[in-house]
Amino acid sequence: ASSPPVQAYCDLEKEFLGSKGWMRVANLDMTDPNQRCPPNFKLNAGDRLCGKSTDGNACDSVKYTTSGVRYSKVCGRVAGYQFASPDGFRACPTCTIDEPYVDGVSITHGDSPRKHIWTFAADNIEIGNYCPCSSPTAIQPSSFVGNDYYCESGLLRYPWDVVLYSDDVLWDGKRCDANEAPCCDRPLLPWFCKELPEPTSDDLEVRICA
Repeated sequence: ASSPPVQAYCDLEKEFLGSKGWMRVANLDMTDPNQRCPPNFKLNAGDRLCGKSTDGNACDSVKYTTSGVRYSKVCGRVAGYQFASPDGFRACPTCTIDEPYVDGVSITHGDSPRKHIWTFAADNIEIGNYCPCSSPTAIQPSSFVGNDYYCESGLLRYPWDVVLYSDDVLWDGKRCDANEAPCCDRPLLPWFCKELPEPTSDDLEVRICA
């Protein structure tokens, strides 16, 4: 028996970041009061933001189906905010892709093993040399990440507090001050675009890790 039809938003004609033939897999806009956080994510009601629902060093995950459609390129964007003092790639430089290897957001496809698409790292202060893009002496991301990441902080200098730094959106290509300035030089920001090594129909997985 054939599978039932699946409704999807597609744009086959408009060119976006140099390519045509796009299908939207995920669209979460928490400025819309009708939107809800995905299962496994927790709503910060005061700011209408989605975050981790579990405590401790772990990742919370949501999967977005591709409905079996084969693809070879993934593009998108993530907006986030710094809470307290995240450690970016310093969180666990020896972790595997299946572990909480970053304080931030991980986008992957596949299950065994996961395959990396993009990482959004949150670090603690802009005046430090903590993001890899800010200094060659910073702790570099794992080899499976390579250069497919963005890293930013929402606080210029110490001291930090256990609060949400909501005046500086992360990974938007803006307000990379002090040592962090090179981190806003990536030409596609706030978007990312990744050409995969080979076509796949894997579902996409988004994890918030800390």
